[in-house]
Amino acid sequence: MNDDGTGLRTIFSQAVPERPKDNGSRFMPFNDNRRIFMGDFVLECAPSLDACDKSTLLLVTYPAEVADGPHIAHRWSEMIIAPDNRHIAWTTLLSNFSAAVFTGELRKRAERIKVLVESIRPAEAAWRSPRALILAQERVRPENRDWYAGELSDM
Repeated sequence: MNDDGTGLRTIFSQAVPERPKDNGSRFMPFNDNRRIFMGDFVLECAPSLDACDKSTLLLVTYPAEVADGPHIAHRWSEMIIAPDNRHIAWTTLLSNFSAAVFTGELRKRAERIKVLVESIRPAEAAWRSPRALILAQERVRPENRDWYAGELSDM
């Protein structure tokens, strides 16, 4: 939308799913002009918010200890985005009428999965090499069965 209110464009036209312990929606644009932090979701636009051709709603996963449970009234209340476009701070409202402030880092799950896969690869390689040797030995066994059968028949 332009400063004078003209040029309004739709960048997202789906229902935003409700989640237990949510606190409505806030719209906090990132400095990169591609995303809007909404508390439980990040709305991502390509190529930018000003010229959005494709939008995606990404779920924000909060740490389990502050996301749900009888001690939590609302997962988040006030939130703010750091200038680095990655770190956030938010207030969690507790059921005993108090509040706690937390900080975190927003990361896409695919990047997190990539980190996990990279950490698994050394363990997988350590397992794969001995497994390949065992399989090679197993392929030789059928060839040796006749010989073993002959040796056992002589006993």
